[in-house]
Amino acid sequence: MGLAERKAEEIKRIRDQQSSLREWHRERIQIVRSHAPSLFDSLAECITDEVDRFSKLEKSAQGLRVNRSDANHLQVESDRFPKIKLNVSNDSTTNTLTAEFDEYHSGLWPKTRPKPIRFKFSADERLEPCFTDGRTEFHPQEVAEILLEKVFSFFGYVQSD
Repeated sequence: MGLAERKAEEIKRIRDQQSSLREWHRERIQIVRSHAPSLFDSLAECITDEVDRFSKLEKSAQGLRVNRSDANHLQVESDRFPKIKLNVSNDSTTNTLTAEFDEYHSGLWPKTRPKPIRFKFSADERLEPCFTDGRTEFHPQEVAEILLEKVFSFFGYVQSD
């Protein structure tokens, strides 16, 4: 086999790899678009389960509730001051999950509002739907634990009745 044949074969192999990679990316994008709502539902279920268990175990968190206003919004909120609120939203146009925290020590205005946490809807190497922060892939239970860590830790500073 001469140089011409080797180079032609190498170029064909590279084109085949690129075509395969493009197809994998198209499939991944389709999975993200079609599974984002069910992935958000799974996250909401994980958050609800964790909050229910925590509010039974921690006396000061008994008023902690999960409210789902629609298919794209979820709120975790305590019912008394000092209180914490977690707003989680699914932006289907950008395939982004955004979580914002507010701590209220008294009154209507939040005392603290940290920078929002954002995850993109994605698919892992096996093309399973997941979330990503750009570096690491997370499944719904892991994202629920990341978001609820701050909420549950808040009750370590709250005096129970």
